[in-house]
Amino acid sequence: MPRVYKTKEGARKRIPIDKEILELAVNDVIGGKSLRGTAKGYGIAVMTLKRYVRKKKNAMTENIDYTPNYRHSPVTNFFVN
Repeated sequence: MPRVYKTKEGARKRIPIDKEILELAVNDVIGGKSLRGTAKGYGIAVMTLKRYVRKKKNAMTENIDYTPNYRHSPVTNFFVN
């Protein structure tokens, strides 16, 4: 029988970030503003903003996907009769 994951009491919840806000923040950092100041101003974690700035700088095309890499508990049925 599978175990059910219980979140700890003091654990932080993942806050979804709006794609447009993230894109504005990335463009501000690339435009010359500080990383920490921009992250604080938009309410985004510094490492999250840094990851997307690095992704945009290293991208070969202009199309960058500003979506998180995690999914909410994908459940698959392994026991199909």
